[in-house]
Amino acid sequence: MTAFAMLTTLWAAAQTFTKTGPYDTIMTTPQVLKLNVSGLQPNAYGTATLTIYYEGDFGASSEFISIRGENNYAIGQTQPYFDGSDCMADSVKFLFPAFLINTWAADDTLKFTGTTSNNVDYFCTANHARAKIRYNYCVSGPVASLSIPSNTFCTSGSSVAITATPAGGVLTGAGVTGSTFSPASLTPGSSYTVSYSYTNTAGCISKAETTIRINEGLTAVSSGSVLSCAPKQATLTATGQGAIGWYSDLATTQSVGAGSVFITPSLTTTTTYYAATTLKQTYFRIDSLGETNSATVDHNDISGDDRGGIAVTSNYIYICGDDSVARYDLNLQNGINLPRADGLFSDLGNGQLYSLYNTYKGLPDANTMDSMYVTHLVALTPTLSIGTSTITLSDSIAFGWDENFNYQSGVFAGKGFLVIYSAPKHSWYSVNLQTGQVNKLGMLADPEFYQSESWACWGVAEFNGTYSVLYRDNNYSEIKRRTLPAGAPTTVKAFSDISDMASFTYAPWNKRWYMHYEGSAQFGGMDETLVYAAGNDSTGATVFSTINCAAKATVLVDPCTNVQENAADADVALMPNPNNGQFTIRVTNMDNAGIEVLSLDGRVVYSGKISGNEETQVSLPELASGMYIVKLSNASKSHTVKMIKH
Repeated sequence: MTAFAMLTTLWAAAQTFTKTGPYDTIMTTPQVLKLNVSGLQPNAYGTATLTIYYEGDFGASSEFISIRGENNYAIGQTQPYFDGSDCMADSVKFLFPAFLINTWAADDTLKFTGTTSNNVDYFCTANHARAKIRYNYCVSGPVASLSIPSNTFCTSGSSVAITATPAGGVLTGAGVTGSTFSPASLTPGSSYTVSYSYTNTAGCISKAETTIRINEGLTAVSSGSVLSCAPKQATLTATGQGAIGWYSDLATTQSVGAGSVFITPSLTTTTTYYAATTLKQTYFRIDSLGETNSATVDHNDISGDDRGGIAVTSNYIYICGDDSVARYDLNLQNGINLPRADGLFSDLGNGQLYSLYNTYKGLPDANTMDSMYVTHLVALTPTLSIGTSTITLSDSIAFGWDENFNYQSGVFAGKGFLVIYSAPKHSWYSVNLQTGQVNKLGMLADPEFYQSESWACWGVAEFNGTYSVLYRDNNYSEIKRRTLPAGAPTTVKAFSDISDMASFTYAPWNKRWYMHYEGSAQFGGMDETLVYAAGNDSTGATVFSTINCAAKATVLVDPCTNVQENAADADVALMPNPNNGQFTIRVTNMDNAGIEVLSLDGRVVYSGKISGNEETQVSLPELASGMYIVKLSNASKSHTVKMIKH
């Protein structure tokens, strides 16, 4: 079993690092300035301050420098001079999370860039800018680490040990007692954070965190409470999301059946079965997105101007426009117009069409909203009407624009799963299309997508033990791959010209990839161009298969033994029956009676006394579920009654 942990290093009570880099001169309009700072200290924490000193043609509101960190992280832009004069020296400060420095400065240098706006000229005596960085850092380790055997649990699951190093720190979080995590008291469908904080002798604090998800419950019931006069079969049913299997053991290693309904073999004794849902994820990876065997079609007359959004099934390709969705067969023939669908995507495993959905707002409409929370995925028919299947997400996902930096969310279709980039939250999420299980994969400030005319970009998601996405790069005519959450992007395919292409997908059924761009490019086209070209993928066996949640169903069996109930000698009442181990016995005309509760194999599990015309309360919550014999007897009489413990 894999251990899961997300490490966040947060240092305190340490040293302060301050350094200013050299000037870079503005010599063209516009220009990308290199604002580097070298000789850094590791283990940055808290909030870093970046000061940009600049001098030149910055007297108007249209004259500024856009500042970015590494991985194209957007930081902000300079302001015009207060009095509108040019050629003055000025500075501006920006704040950003200091932990980014620990990744950016792996080569000992922070590489900030400053891109001048088109109106910035270079007629001043000084036309330049430079950067100063200030942040706190810790001078010594060690760094805290934290691992738990899984990042998903059921409330019925067992407690697990937490591994945290170095020793001597503090573990906190819901379900944490000492160094043990127990899901029993937590809420199904909720996520929790477990943290480990370690303070060394120098006063530096290192903190590691991991997010744990409590899965939705599964219910399993039998068709009747008791099978009388065995052997007989029982019908068991289970409800829950995902593929349901039946097992004879709680560890779910001994499979006995599958499906929501399970008919037991003929039973002679009380037997417990366990139902569980299984989450599966198969290997899927794009091997190539080529240029050969291509074809184009202009969809402007059907869809109107492009707005982003693409999906493919085993029969059709769909492209969204401002007026409607254009649907073609996979050879780009027989085009028809369908209702607009701004949240369109498909499962590349079975070809099912879906849309993003919100409980209150319904289907997204990019004309009337900049953002929404995705709470569900709704199945769509081939004509884009809402189907009968709805997937409820275990967590809602913020979707749309990041208003501070003006970049977009992303929709990445995978095989049996969906990956969403949330621009408002700067975070990646995977969604299991069997169950709606949402897992947060991590954060990335700027994903480098090419900015489309809609509120999002569309690409492809992969899985080979870790998730990755393919997207159109914002700066080049290239398709890039990034291992999530923040792996360095690599080039899948570079093209000579793909215009403003920002929506593409892949069809494993005919080994083609489909894309949209505006106008003509290297594949041809005229106005709104839909293209396919040859591609290839690798898909294969299940990479992992995990039990989601288990629930038990106990079949109570009355073997019809020689123990007979006898109501003639005394009036006896046992209430309630069946019960949870707590019940009341009332007798009439039977003085000084002894009480015994026996298992069906004859073991005495309880004994006591009762007088005539009295009620006695018995509490046996520790009893296993099943059937028991309650025996009452005195010197002259005996009476037995069968009792069922749920």
